[in-house]
Amino acid sequence: MKNLFLTFVFSILIISCSSDDDSNQTNEQTFLEAFNGKGFECCDGDEYVYFYNTTTNFVKIIEYDDSGSICYNYSIGDAIDEEGDSYKVTINVNTSTKLNFTIKYANDSTGSTYDIVKLNDSSISIDGTTFMLTSDPYSCN
Repeated sequence: MKNLFLTFVFSILIISCSSDDDSNQTNEQTFLEAFNGKGFECCDGDEYVYFYNTTTNFVKIIEYDDSGSICYNYSIGDAIDEEGDSYKVTINVNTSTKLNFTIKYANDSTGSTYDIVKLNDSSISIDGTTFMLTSDPYSCN
């Protein structure tokens, strides 16, 4: 009887110690999850950047100048841009407060790394330049 009781107690301990306890896990969203589909503007509306939590076109950039707009769409992994040049995007960091990625074109030995930091829910910093959340939808001509 004593063995049966000890077996019962140990069984309960094992079950209670091995169960999933979600209270110990954080549910913070990554940068791309938090800003999925959101856009930011800078420089008096001369530059916009939009983020998407997807591997295809995860970041879209629009730059305006006197001649109109220039649009860039980047996908994660190996891809070809609008001008037919091959490139590779690698995400180095994607936490709740930071996104860091590298774009390396085939003819570029080092690539360009971009450091994006969440300042608050309505602003980010891209390599030291502040961008503000915009309600303008992505539109490129």
